[in-house]
Amino acid sequence: MLLLLLLGCGLLAGAYLLGASGFGRGQLPSSASKPEMENSDTWPKAAASDIAVFDRALEAMAAGKMKEAREQIEAVRQEQGKLVFSDFLLARSYLRTKELLAALPLLQASIAKGEMVAASLLEIAQTYRQSPQGSGSADQYFHEAMKANPLEPYAFYYYGEALRKEGRSGEAVKLLYQAKLRASRDSERPIIETRYALARIEASDPSVVSELEATDSLPGNLLVAAAALAVKNDDYAKAGALLTQARAALSPEMFTYLVTDQIFVMSRDRPELRDLLKAGAPKP
Repeated sequence: MLLLLLLGCGLLAGAYLLGASGFGRGQLPSSASKPEMENSDTWPKAAASDIAVFDRALEAMAAGKMKEAREQIEAVRQEQGKLVFSDFLLARSYLRTKELLAALPLLQASIAKGEMVAASLLEIAQTYRQSPQGSGSADQYFHEAMKANPLEPYAFYYYGEALRKEGRSGEAVKLLYQAKLRASRDSERPIIETRYALARIEASDPSVVSELEATDSLPGNLLVAAAALAVKNDDYAKAGALLTQARAALSPEMFTYLVTDQIFVMSRDRPELRDLLKAGAPKP
C-alpha cells in the first residue's frame, strides 16, 4: 500500500511539473535552451570532421574492404594524434576478418578510454565465447557488459543465446526474458520475443505450450515458435503449415533470420519442411 501511495504521489507531482513547464500542453523547450549535462566536457565526443572519417571507413567495411578502412582510420589517427572511438571501429574491422588477437587489445583500449564501453565488453565476451577455453572469461565479460548498459537488451540477449547453444536453456530463459523487457525497437522486439519462446520450449516450460496453442491470434514471429513446438512434438505437418503462415506474415529477411535457429537444424531434411527452411539454411 505504501508503495502505491508513493507511486501515486510521484505521478501527481510529475503531472504538475509537466503542466507547469508547458510539456503537458504540448510545448517543447525553446531551441535556444541548453541542456544541462553534468561533466559533459569529460565525455568522449566525436568532432564533425571525425564523423565524416567514420562514414568513409564504414562504407569501406560495408564493401568488405577492411584494409582500406583501417588505413583511413590510422591515417587520421597519425595526423590528429588521436581519433575518439577509433579503437572500437578498428576492432570491429578485425573481428570481421576473424583476427581476434588483433581486435582484443583495441577493445581493451576502448574500455580504458571510456569509449563504447558496453559494446566493447560485449564484443570481448562473444570473442572469448568462440574459444572452448574462454567460456569462464566470456561469462565475466557478459556480466560486465550488462552492468555497463543495464537498460539495453543486447548483452542479455547475446548471453542468453550463447547459453542456449551450450544447452543451458534454463539459464538462457531468464536472460532472454530480461532482454525482452528491454527491447524497445520494432526491429529487435520480434527476434528477442521469438528466441525467448524457443528457449522456453527447449527448457520444457509447460506455460509456453498454452501461450502458443491459439495459433490464429499469434503474430508471424510467434508462429515460428509454435512451429518449433510442433517440431519438438514430431508433428511435422503442423510445423509446415505454421511456417507457411509465418512466411506469409513476415518479411523475407525476418522469416529467414528466425528459421536459422538451432531448434530447426535437425529438421531441415524433413519433406514437410525442406522447402520452407531452405532459405534459412546456414551457408556452407
